[in-house]
Amino acid sequence: MVDIYTFTHGTLKCTVINDGNIMNRPTSIFFEGASPDELVVALAEHDLPDDGLNLPTNIMLVERDDQKILVDCGSDGEVAGYEAELGFLFAGLDEIGVSVDEITHVILTHGHFDHVLACADDDGTPKFPNATYIMAKDEWHYWVENRSQAPHNIAMRMKLQGIKDQLQLVDPDADILDGVRLMATPGHTLHHIAVIFESNGEILLCPIDVMDHPLQGQHPTWGANWDLDREQSIASRYKILQHAADTNALVHAFHFPFPGLGRFTKDGAIWQWTSAT
Repeated sequence: MVDIYTFTHGTLKCTVINDGNIMNRPTSIFFEGASPDELVVALAEHDLPDDGLNLPTNIMLVERDDQKILVDCGSDGEVAGYEAELGFLFAGLDEIGVSVDEITHVILTHGHFDHVLACADDDGTPKFPNATYIMAKDEWHYWVENRSQAPHNIAMRMKLQGIKDQLQLVDPDADILDGVRLMATPGHTLHHIAVIFESNGEILLCPIDVMDHPLQGQHPTWGANWDLDREQSIASRYKILQHAADTNALVHAFHFPFPGLGRFTKDGAIWQWTSAT
């Protein structure tokens, strides 16, 4: 059974589909910057284990008028060690009665396997034949020019090149569609983007991998140890948290507990997360 959650926001029909879970160990790798003592206290306060976090991959489909927009597309279960846990997006789309042919846009936020590897088949054929893929131009170039021989990087190069004829490369702060814009949030990767939808004055904010857990609202300087630029990542977290609070945005967080929906409110020098479900 695929985890699916549907909601409306303004005039938008939104569906969150969990592409599957990723276990990373130990928990401390998500919160680099915390001292051992600080982390012990924080994990106890939030009832979190210290031996690892099993995070969902919450992909969102936004439907409006004749558009069906995916924010990232998951891994298709193709990464060694994750085949049994990832790759459920397409089963979820089938369950809600949406075919890959109906997807009009796929926004690719950054070049990590759990976000983009399902963009194309193994031979490079686009999985969404009628979609326009949208990606920050420097992010696309970074990954297709990356010479790493890691299997997932080889697959990523081939697949990102495979979608080239359907690809729209944009600036990281671009307005890409009516009521849809990108926000530059570098750090996790060098050209990572967040996505903002606006409908009837209501904001839906997708920070993607700027943060992995609500705890980072209380500790914005704590981040994943695989962030490529730690200082930029911290700055992007502050940027997202402040924007979320200032606009009273509904936040859809890619790796927060399913379905990853809630709001951040400012509380002194920190931001508190309140789940919307």
